[in-house]
Amino acid sequence: MTTYIEAQVDNKHASELRTNFNT
Repeated sequence: MTTYIEAQVDNKHASELRTNFNT
């Protein structure tokens, strides 16, 4: 089970990847 901070970091990276993909 991932920690809360790890989940936040994963979400941040996912958001950045999504943004890069869209641009």
